[in-house]
Amino acid sequence: MGIPLYKYEKVRSGECINCMKCTSVCPNENIVADTLPAISGVVAVTAIAGLYYAGVINTVPDEKENEPISIEGVAASGVYSDGVFKGSGEGFRGDIDVTVTVENGIISDITVDSYKDDKEFFQKAKSGVISAIIKSQSTDVDAVSGATFSSNGIIEAVKNALNEETSEIVEQATEQSKKPKKHIESTTEASKSKTETTTESATSDDNSKAADTAERFEDGVYIGTGNGFRGATNVTVTVENGEITDITVNSYNDDEKYFSRAESGVVSAIIKSQSTDVDAVSGATFSSNGIKEAVADALGIEFTNSNSTQQKGHGGRHSH
Repeated sequence: MGIPLYKYEKVRSGECINCMKCTSVCPNENIVADTLPAISGVVAVTAIAGLYYAGVINTVPDEKENEPISIEGVAASGVYSDGVFKGSGEGFRGDIDVTVTVENGIISDITVDSYKDDKEFFQKAKSGVISAIIKSQSTDVDAVSGATFSSNGIIEAVKNALNEETSEIVEQATEQSKKPKKHIESTTEASKSKTETTTESATSDDNSKAADTAERFEDGVYIGTGNGFRGATNVTVTVENGEITDITVNSYNDDEKYFSRAESGVVSAIIKSQSTDVDAVSGATFSSNGIKEAVADALGIEFTNSNSTQQKGHGGRHSH
C-alpha cells in the first residue's frame, strides 16, 4: 500500500490491509505482525467486496470528471515545448494512459485516456494529482493518501509524456550553444600549447590541478542527462570564467529520500573539485552516478556510469 515502514516502530495506518507482504519481502527480516487483525481483515475485505459487486456500495460520482482545471495564476516557466504528448504509467491494476497539452511553454491540460484501477480510488487520485501538477508545473507532487498506486501511475504517465519534449529541449540547447571539448587534449593546437606551458610551469603538488581548472570549460549554460535508479536525471550546468559555478537539477525519477541525499553531496563536491571524478554518496549510489553522468553529458566530457553494472535494490544499507 506504499506505507513508509522505515518511519515507524508500529504501523496503524488506515491504508494497511493486513496482506502480510511486508513480512515476506523485508530484506532484514525484522518485521512482525499480529495474525488476529489479519484474519479479521481478510474477512472484512471479503464481505466488503461482496457488497461492492452486489451493487450495495455506491461508487464515486463522475460529476467533476470533465470539469476543466483552472491554471490562472500559474507562472509560465517556459521549460516545455508546445504540443500534445501522450504517455503511459503503471497503476495498481495496469497501465494508465494520458494526453498532456503544452501551450506557451506551460502544461495547460492533462487528460486521462484510459485506466484499469478501481474507479473509486482512481478518481480520488486523478482529482488531486492532475491539479497539483498543473498548478506547480512539475511532476514532483505528493500522491493522494489512500490512492497511492493510482497517483504514482498518473505521475509516471505525465513524466513519460513530457520525456519526448524534454529531449527536444536538450537537443536544441546543444545546437544553440557549442559544448566544451571532451578533454584538454582534444582542444585546438593553441589551447594544447597553452596547457602544456601551464603544466611545465606548475608544481607537482595536487593543488596545481585546481589552479588549472579555469582553462577547462567554456563559459555558457549547458543541459545534460544521466541515468539514475528509476530513470533519467536532467541538469543545467553554468560555467563562468572557465569554472563550474552552478549545477541545477531540472528533473529526476528516483525516490526523493535517496536523490536529495545524493544531490546535496555530489553537486557541492563537483563544484568544489571542478570535476565529475568525485565519490558517490553512501546509500544513494545510483542517484549519485546519475547526477555525475548528467553533468558530464552537459560539459561534453567522458564519463562511464557504473549503474548498469550494479545490482539495483534497497537491501543491506539501502544502497541506491
